[in-house]
Amino acid sequence: MDVWWPAHWRDDHGTDGEGMVLDISPRGAFIRPRAELGTLHTLGSRLDVRFSTNDGRVVSVRAKIRWIGPSVAHGCFGYGVEFDDRNDTLEAIFAAAQTDYLEKL
Repeated sequence: MDVWWPAHWRDDHGTDGEGMVLDISPRGAFIRPRAELGTLHTLGSRLDVRFSTNDGRVVSVRAKIRWIGPSVAHGCFGYGVEFDDRNDTLEAIFAAAQTDYLEKL
């Protein structure tokens, strides 16, 4: 699901980062860091990620960087992260989005 949600994260070494979540699913997300050469993390880095949805909900997830590089789909550099666990807030967001989609059919 395409989104534009501000995000902040910290890795296991205490290095902070910030950027935008551009694409999200129940199991992961694509995150564009604020600066490509700013706070770089490595493949496999573990992150505590917090982001805010358009309606003001704050979601906190633990994630692992599974992919790093330029995304043709998003037109920018970023991280592909996989969430460690399911998140009730994310589940509710996706359930509502699915309901909205089906109602428009």
